[in-house]
Amino acid sequence: TMATLLRRRAEEYGAKVLFEIPTPGYARSVTWRQTAARVDALARGFIAMAASGAPRIAIISENRFEMALCDLACQAAGLVSVIIPAQATDNDVAFMLRQSGAGLAIAGSREALSSLRRMNDSLPEPMRLVAMDPGLSGGGVLALDAIAARAGETPVAELERRRLAARIDDLTTIMYTSG
Repeated sequence: TMATLLRRRAEEYGAKVLFEIPTPGYARSVTWRQTAARVDALARGFIAMAASGAPRIAIISENRFEMALCDLACQAAGLVSVIIPAQATDNDVAFMLRQSGAGLAIAGSREALSSLRRMNDSLPEPMRLVAMDPGLSGGGVLALDAIAARAGETPVAELERRRLAARIDDLTTIMYTSG
């Protein structure tokens, strides 16, 4: 599975760069080891959140590093990621959230978070909302870093058990497309 493959590659390539993240003036490098550690922390945080009823996690974001981390963390935790296009209309977002049964939603932008907030009240069960950018958290919205901070609530052995229990034919991702 992807989660097992990531773990193996992180052990093999450790300090080699996996991601180059463009920022104004330079590119931030992230190694295989750093990526795997962040994925594990998020996965353990997601498991802690899943204990309160979020086995499916919606991600609405433009392509960005944190989106990849969240998707990989869901796979490592044995949870299903629900990928919603960032440009989806409010009606489409509401449909996708209802149909998927996501219990937690992660927003990659202010616009995505606004859409999730508008749709949350119309869902049968309101979702927990998470913002990738710490500046968007508050008012009931958690920061993605707060999820990673909950890693200590889930033993490393539980994450490893889930990673090893995953099978190639398990559902890992529901991806809605724009067309």
